[in-house]
Amino acid sequence: MTKPDYVTVPYWREVLDRAGRNAVQTVIPVIVAAQLGSVAGLDPVNVLIAAALAALVTVVKAAAGITAGPSSSLVCRLADRALPAAAATLLTFITIDGTSVAPVIDWRAAGIATVAAALGAVAQAYVSPAVVVRWSDVDLAA
Repeated sequence: MTKPDYVTVPYWREVLDRAGRNAVQTVIPVIVAAQLGSVAGLDPVNVLIAAALAALVTVVKAAAGITAGPSSSLVCRLADRALPAAAATLLTFITIDGTSVAPVIDWRAAGIATVAAALGAVAQAYVSPAVVVRWSDVDLAA
């Protein structure tokens, strides 16, 4: 009897690697926008909430088995990487604490940072692709 992928240490190591990458891809465009003065009054807690949400989305997708694998089409794999980072970045700009809508939203800065997060995720998919480990690939005899 073989174990399902989600009970192996290499599988969760890979999921945590992807979650960390997604969190970074979410935070970098927001920090750059704040440093350039495009965003006034951006709460650091909100940035951390967005990073945590991006990581959580990655973990939930992996646990639910809806992560694009190596056999998926290129468009699906790139969307799998770009959409969570873009959504979490956009959430950073339109919410105050992760739940309440901000009274004033800078849509231009939000759009630029969201596109930057998506492009950063796609670029990282090419430069440093995540390693996909499946239980069937693990050689226990070695």
